[in-house]
Amino acid sequence: MAHNQLIVVLGSGHVGKTSLLQKYLNGTFSCKYNETIEELHRHNVSIDGKQVMTKFLDTSGSIKFPAMRRLAIQKANAFVLVFPIDNKDSFAEVKRTWKEIKLTRNDHRDIPCIVIGNKLDRENYREVECFEALNWVGRNGLEGMMQEVSPKTGEHFENVFTKLFEQIGLCRALQKL
Repeated sequence: MAHNQLIVVLGSGHVGKTSLLQKYLNGTFSCKYNETIEELHRHNVSIDGKQVMTKFLDTSGSIKFPAMRRLAIQKANAFVLVFPIDNKDSFAEVKRTWKEIKLTRNDHRDIPCIVIGNKLDRENYREVECFEALNWVGRNGLEGMMQEVSPKTGEHFENVFTKLFEQIGLCRALQKL
């Protein structure tokens, strides 16, 4: 198996990080909530006919584990920053997390990152406007990598991780193998 990528999924508690991963990895969704401390999911991705091993690190939304969070940030090849569109505080946490990444990693400008506005099915309870998140993403050099999705309904979900893999540059990297 060629090429390993560690993709770290960060965000507050109850934002749907695990739901995003379960929808992508298994095609399933559950309304049941179980607090995550840290879970590693392995997934093979076929790109241009080549198998690539990706590892998704589903992190705790709790601030009880700062050392684990710091280590995850240091080791990551890419980030997924998650907030639900119905929680302005969680968007503020995404902003704080990006600052932490910039302070921890000198190569932060080169780190692939996608910001996900989750729980699009809760549009009627929206607290974070799409344009607000897009503006922040643009101002922070994240190359417009922001998407709103709903793992519950599957809305806008089909390409969210494809975009991240393209940003990681796996296609270009695999051509060199």
